[in-house]
Amino acid sequence: MIRHIVLWKLKESVTADEETFRKAMDQIFENHRRMKENAPQILRMELCRSVRSGADIYEFGAIMDFASVESLLEYRASDAHTDPVAMAFCHCVRERKATIDFEIPGLVL
Repeated sequence: MIRHIVLWKLKESVTADEETFRKAMDQIFENHRRMKENAPQILRMELCRSVRSGADIYEFGAIMDFASVESLLEYRASDAHTDPVAMAFCHCVRERKATIDFEIPGLVL
């Protein structure tokens, strides 16, 4: 089992105003839910919003599980992951991201 974790630091223009931030987070969550619906490679997905804020805090996180590295790579190349509308939105709201992929021996979903 491969666990894929993605963290997003949002742009200050997005986080400065609570209404703008809420709308951006709603759209981020919706985009990820749609991606899960269209990517059979994702066995499990958990979406997270940070309870803290600050310069070194990532506001959004996604935790996804895949059967293998190959299925993760297949997902990354899929239309579900590379949707141009969702990607354009990401670039509008995201300052930076961090990812890690690691094996969880013996975990079967």
